[in-house]
Amino acid sequence: MQAQVKLGRIAGISIGLHYSWFIIAFLIAVSLADHFHTVTPEWSKAVVWSAAIITGVLFFVALITPHEVKGVDPERWAQTSRKVRCARWLNSRRSRLTLPLSKRLRL
Repeated sequence: MQAQVKLGRIAGISIGLHYSWFIIAFLIAVSLADHFHTVTPEWSKAVVWSAAIITGVLFFVALITPHEVKGVDPERWAQTSRKVRCARWLNSRRSRLTLPLSKRLRL
């Protein structure tokens, strides 16, 4: 399924949704709103719909996260992290080299 709506990138992973997900999200929100209204009739409509939408979003996040993280190669992730750490270390050393000799030697 090709992603039709691009949501962005997280840690180099492209996140996108097919249009059908929005239809499913709407149906889940309507179903949850009806359930929340039945279970707790004292809640206002705004609270019921807010709870339904938040619950629906958390449901989709719970579905997407393991699916997207499964595609991450841990070796590549660790290698990238090492490269970043090495670059930071080298940059910190390089900045010291631009100091006058007396400050580098702390005389």
